[in-house]
Parts: sequence; C-alpha cells; structure tokens
Amino acid sequence: MRVTGTRIRHRAMVLEAALALTAARAALALVPPRRLLRDATAAATPPSAVPPPDARTLAGGRAVAAAIEGAARRLPWTSTCLVRALAGRFMLRRRHIACALHLGVAKPADRLEAHAWLTVGDLILTGGAQAPGFTPLARTD
Repeated sequence: MRVTGTRIRHRAMVLEAALALTAARAALALVPPRRLLRDATAAATPPSAVPPPDARTLAGGRAVAAAIEGAARRLPWTSTCLVRALAGRFMLRRRHIACALHLGVAKPADRLEAHAWLTVGDLILTGGAQAPGFTPLARTD
C-alpha cells in the first residue's frame, strides 16, 4: 500500500488529536471547569468582530474535526462532548483558526442535560448532531 503525503499528515493530525483529547480529559479531572472556561460569556453576547471564515479556514476546521472524531473512536475511553470541544479548540488555536466553544442545556422529561459544541464561523465542528436541541448559555471565543 502506498502512503501519500496527505495520508501521513492526516495520521499525524489524528495523533495530535489523541494527545489533545487525553490532555483535555486530564485537565477536566484536575482543574475545575469554571477555571478552564473562565473566558466564557453569556450566549447572547454577539461574537467578536471576526470576518466570516474563508474556504481554507473552513477546510482546516473540518480537518481538525475529522482528526478529533478519528482519535476519539480509537481511544480506550469515551470522550465527552466537552472533552472533544476543548481538544478541538486547542488544535484550532494552534493553527490560528478563530473558533467558539458553546455550552448549552436542554430539559427533556424531568432532567437537565448539558452539551458542548465547537464552531468555526457558522460551521459546527464537534457536537453538531445534538447542538440544535440545546439552548445556548455561554460561549468562549
């Protein structure tokens, strides 16, 4: 089987994602979430004046999202939505890609559920399947 440069870059990004997921999980176990998300603002706060992302930025965001999902499937533990969002945020910031981590809640039946998702512009990168059912409470840019 021939290994191309693109395939090598993807594998390297999946390895980076595995390390980022591991670090995010450890950080949540050791550091209070309030401290990790200290720059969170009310969800109603308009996003900072960042121009809409260009095609290259969106492609970079999609590549990070694919690496996060690929690494999460291979790790021996379940990575929660917050762990995935924190890991993705770290990877995007390393690439100088502006992103927002959103925190929301939903109340199905008699319980309260929380969810985190990550966006670049209007594109949801992680936690997208569940995000529409949640009311946004806070975001970090």
